[in-house]
Amino acid sequence: SLAFNVWLYFGVMPRNPAVYNEFDQTETAAGRVARAVAEARDPRMRAVQVFLDRRLIEQDTVRFLTGDLTVGKFDGVRLSEAVTGDALLILPPDASVEERAAALAALGSAARELTPPLLPDGATPLFLAYGNGDSAQHLLDETFSLRYRVQQVYDLDNAASALVASCSSRSIAVRVSCSRESSSFRRSSS
Repeated sequence: SLAFNVWLYFGVMPRNPAVYNEFDQTETAAGRVARAVAEARDPRMRAVQVFLDRRLIEQDTVRFLTGDLTVGKFDGVRLSEAVTGDALLILPPDASVEERAAALAALGSAARELTPPLLPDGATPLFLAYGNGDSAQHLLDETFSLRYRVQQVYDLDNAASALVASCSSRSIAVRVSCSRESSSFRRSSS
């Protein structure tokens, strides 16, 4: 049972789009980027203006993560405020070609497409990102450095496969014991 659950959780689920598409990944990631600016220690990161597409900013997940922050809005044509330095604009991954072109135009002539984090399949972007200045890309890299590295998913998958192989090749008995003194809860015995 343990071996099967390890294989299922670490081997099958990370590669199954049905599992990770059940969560508000794009919305959560967009909110995390906006919050990362507010929580950054580096003054260059704190100076990045973040703009979210109107469809993202209206989502409950994004509103929850950014409720106490001022976040710029992109209405599909214009930004809610003028760009005064490094800026980051996030669009949903299914944004049309026209919306992408409008995002670049709204940011100005120095705007460029940035490298967004990827879903666990290693190919699909979590969202589309456009920006001005080096700090915008650096903000994305720093925000998603630990959570969205595809290599970590594959390393975890390989470790789980090795564990499953090891467990199935020999009989493993696991004994768990808890003392009342070290337990964080008490269970009454019958």
